[in-house]
Amino acid sequence: MKIKLYNFLLLLAVYMPSKAQTAGYRFSAPVRAVDSNGFYNIVLTPAINAHVKTDYSDLRIVNDSGKWVPHLLRFPYGEITNEPVTWNRKIISKNISSWETELVVESDRSTVSNLVFTLKNAVTNRYCTLNGSDEGESWFTINDSIPIVTTQRNSSGESDFELWFPPVDYKYFKITIPNRGKESLNIIRAGIKGTIDYPGRIKFPEELQNPVGKLVQKDSGKISYIRITQPAGYHFDKIALLLQDNGVKNFNRRAQLYIPAGSTHSFADPGQLAASFSVSNNSTLQTSFAVSNAREFYVFIYNDDNLPLKVSEIKTFTRYRVATVYLNRSGHYRLMLDNTMASIPGYDLDLAGIGSREKIAVAATGDIIRSSAEVPGVETKDKSTTMIWLLIAVAAIVLGFFTYRLVTDMNKKKPVI
Repeated sequence: MKIKLYNFLLLLAVYMPSKAQTAGYRFSAPVRAVDSNGFYNIVLTPAINAHVKTDYSDLRIVNDSGKWVPHLLRFPYGEITNEPVTWNRKIISKNISSWETELVVESDRSTVSNLVFTLKNAVTNRYCTLNGSDEGESWFTINDSIPIVTTQRNSSGESDFELWFPPVDYKYFKITIPNRGKESLNIIRAGIKGTIDYPGRIKFPEELQNPVGKLVQKDSGKISYIRITQPAGYHFDKIALLLQDNGVKNFNRRAQLYIPAGSTHSFADPGQLAASFSVSNNSTLQTSFAVSNAREFYVFIYNDDNLPLKVSEIKTFTRYRVATVYLNRSGHYRLMLDNTMASIPGYDLDLAGIGSREKIAVAATGDIIRSSAEVPGVETKDKSTTMIWLLIAVAAIVLGFFTYRLVTDMNKKKPVI
C-alpha cells in the first residue's frame, strides 16, 4: 500500500510542473507529424499572429508531456542575403546645353526600380525629372522631382547618385537635369543595381499579407477620414493603399496613420500617431512603421483644396517570421498561444546550433483551437494565476510529504544505544 501511495505521489510531483508550463494559454494548434528527426521551421502565419503578442513572448512549443521545447524566432529573408551588383546600361544619347542635361538610357524591359549614374569630378545637390518609354519616342512621367545627391565612389574622383522609383518595365529612360546657368554634370556611366541569386538558393518571402479588412471612408472639408477594421488582431508593420480612378492624375497629399490607444476611439479621437507619409502618383502608396496588432486603425489624407482621393482598399503586411525547433518524428507537438502573463523564454538555442538554415523544412500546423479549460468571453488572467499558485501549493505539499517520510524512516533506522 505504501509503495502504491509513493508511486502516485511521485507521478503527481512530475505531472504538476508540466501542467504549470501549459496553464494560462488560451489557444493551441497541433504541429503536423514530421518525416524525420531534425530542425523544422514553423511559419508564423497571420492566423497564428492574431493569437500572440507582438513580441511573441507568449508563443510556446510543447511536447507530449506538456513541457516546453526550445525554439528560435527568425526572419529568414534578412538572413539569406544576395551579393549586390550593378549592371551597366548603355547611354544612347546625351544632350547638353546651358539650361539642361538630357540623357537617354537603354534598359532591357525587365522590371527595375532604380538607376545609378557615375559622375566625373563632381559633387552636387540638384533635382531631375525621369521619364520612361517603350519605343523611345513617346515619353511618360515616372517622377518629375527627384533629388540628386552624390556620394564619393573612389579615389579617382568619380562619384555616384542613385534614383529610386516605383517598379516599372520601360525599355528606355530619359533623365533631365536643369542646369539653370550652372555647369553641366559629366555623366560617364549608367547602371541598374540588383543582386545575384546562386543556383539552388531557397528564396524566402520578405513579408506576408494579412486578410483584407473592412474600409470606411468619409470625406469632410479638406480631409478624408478612413477607418480599417481587420478580421482579427493580425500583426502589421506596413500598409499599402489602393486608389480608385476618379480622374485625379497628378497628386501629392500628406497622410497620417493612427493606432487607437484604448477600446474607445473614433474619427475625432483616432489614438496615437504611428506614421506620417505622402500619397502621390509617383509613390508606391506604401508606408512602414512599428509593429501593431490593432483590430482597427485610421488613415487621414489631407486633400487641401483638391478633390478627395477615393481609397478602395488598404492592405496590411507583416514580416515573414518562423519559429525554428528540433522535432522528433515519433513525437507529438503543439503550439501554445495567447497568455497575457507570459514573458519571453530564455533558451540556449541560437543560429550556430541549427546548422544550414537554407535547407530547413517547414512543419505544418493544424487549426487553432480554444483550450478546453477556457470559456469564451471570460477573462482568464485571474484564473490562470490562481491555477499556477494552486499547482505550486500542491507540489510543495507533495515534496513536504516525501521529506517527512524520509526523516521518519531515518529516525526509525537509528540504532538504540
